[in-house]
Amino acid sequence: MAILTRLIPPNELGILAILTFFATILSAIGSLGLSWASSKFIPELLGRGETYKALRVYKKIFLLGFVSSVIISIIILPLSPYLNLFLTRTSEYLFLMILAIISIPLTILFNIFLSLIQSFQRMKEYAAVSFTQLNLGRFLGLALLVLGLGLAGIFYATIVATFLAIIISIPVLRRRFKAYNINLYDPPQDFPTIKLLSFSFPLLGVGLLGILLDWIDSVFIWAKLSFSELGIYQAAILIYSFLLLPLIALYTSLYPQLSELYGKHGKESLSEAFKTTSRYVSLTFIPLIFVSILFSRQIISILTGPQYSEATIPFAIMAFGAFAAGFTMILSLYFMTLEKTKQLLGLQALSFVVYLSMLSFLVSMLGIEGAAISKAFTASFTMVVAFIILKKYIKVCFDSEGFLKSIVSSLIASALILPFLMFYSSLTLFPLQLSLFAVIYLFVLISLKSFHNYDLERLEAFLPSRMKFLANLLRRFVK
Repeated sequence: MAILTRLIPPNELGILAILTFFATILSAIGSLGLSWASSKFIPELLGRGETYKALRVYKKIFLLGFVSSVIISIIILPLSPYLNLFLTRTSEYLFLMILAIISIPLTILFNIFLSLIQSFQRMKEYAAVSFTQLNLGRFLGLALLVLGLGLAGIFYATIVATFLAIIISIPVLRRRFKAYNINLYDPPQDFPTIKLLSFSFPLLGVGLLGILLDWIDSVFIWAKLSFSELGIYQAAILIYSFLLLPLIALYTSLYPQLSELYGKHGKESLSEAFKTTSRYVSLTFIPLIFVSILFSRQIISILTGPQYSEATIPFAIMAFGAFAAGFTMILSLYFMTLEKTKQLLGLQALSFVVYLSMLSFLVSMLGIEGAAISKAFTASFTMVVAFIILKKYIKVCFDSEGFLKSIVSSLIASALILPFLMFYSSLTLFPLQLSLFAVIYLFVLISLKSFHNYDLERLEAFLPSRMKFLANLLRRFVK
């Protein structure tokens, strides 16, 4: 992103954003919500020892995804000239539209393969395949862009990278079946298709509404403002998405673990898991939000360059709602684990109505800042409602100590850093100021007696062997 924003003007970034939105929403429709079903049913069945039912789920998910990807391509490709004219307001980008459509079936299959790897909790392989697809697509795309292929080069690279990632995924999955002594050619035990689809279809609605929640603000800006303003806002959105990466990583790895836990011990085991998750999300993610708001100007300058400096205020506003947005993702895992997908769909629909109402009023009034306010408010509203609904199904134990002490520590660190930031705000001092914030935050947490023995034991178990000295060092300060 940092390189791309220096190579293309904001209006071309706006065109790229609207075509990406189109491909993303059609890929979600074609996936039928099956990506979430993988990490629900396969680890749960494996946790119960029902390996051949897990094989049945695997085969059905793959077959349904493949058929869906073929059908959606046949329907959409003849409509490409009309879709292009509607979305880009010109026939100039028809070839880009065709490339975007070609990428859709590959994306559907890739997402399904990736969800199957996730369901086996092979996070290193998941990361390797994701890394290959994402980075090969991005950097090959940048190379082709520089070589003169323009925006088409970005789509060429995405197609090549996605195809290669699918090829890499196949032997990874075969090794997992071998590890569980499952023969792919053995007749699997039956698993009702209706149960699979009744779980997946509400999540298809959740996924589509989630995409709309992510993109509808850009669509409003596209309809009411210029492509340049859309490009500036898109830069803010992408950096905001980067802020959410730690929680996306937790979301990816936690889902199959919760499904396995639920399969072995039932819903009572989920309450303690929720308390533990909420504690460490608060302690690690809240200071990131404060840092993003404090240093928003420097972050935008480093990652996008001066031509996108107007993205600073929208990014800072959205960062206010980042904890709520990220924690709502974690809450949704509990809905899916408990098979409360219809309730999750209702929650998503309510959030979409609230978001749409705010956007229709604030974008016309405040421009891209209005869209940012709408996103931050809707995220907070959704988190509160999700928390209330979830309490109907399990005993929700939120770790208020971690949440409150993290906020207090972040506020103190921000107050002490702010004078230095006001008088010495050059980019060269940014790493030093960031490090100073981290040190102050940690020492305030220690002084508030925020860490307990179980925290230190978990940290020691989590850290690689060469870094376990950090846990011992922290233990000395805590004592």
